[in-house]
Amino acid sequence: MSETIAEVTFEPLKRIQADVSEMRRDYRDLRDRVASVEGHGASLRSDQARLAADLARLATGQDRIADRLDRVERRLGLAPAL
Repeated sequence: MSETIAEVTFEPLKRIQADVSEMRRDYRDLRDRVASVEGHGASLRSDQARLAADLARLATGQDRIADRLDRVERRLGLAPAL
């Protein structure tokens, strides 16, 4: 009789313990996935900053070329009258 009581008492506890262990594994997996997503997000922000810097550098170069073209047109008398 005492074996039956022990079995009735411990079997649900064993199932609960197994469920908790599975939840811990799932939690670790989710934690690792979130860390990976955060790392990718940081990488994307870094790439975005580099692209913005490249775009600014290109715009500056384009402005310099436009200024040089204006000077050449003025020297050759090709600039439109203002």
